[in-house]
Amino acid sequence: MKDKAVFFDRDGVLNVDVDYLYKIEDLVWVDGAREALAYLSKLGYKICVVTNQSVIALTIRKARLQNTLLIVIAVSLNRV
Repeated sequence: MKDKAVFFDRDGVLNVDVDYLYKIEDLVWVDGAREALAYLSKLGYKICVVTNQSVIALTIRKARLQNTLLIVIAVSLNRV
């Protein structure tokens, strides 16, 4: 059986789009996004979050913060 996957853009789709989101405390979910991802996961879909971040080009430190932010998103989905 082949795996099923759904790809989501992060900013403006899963979270409210803000300029240069890299602080965890600035993450605000779009209404219903977490629940939709949890539902698709329960149906057996692999969830892929893609993002194109110009902020990563600014410094290595912010690149690490982006990775941390994606981990926070993944962990918070387990709490839905």
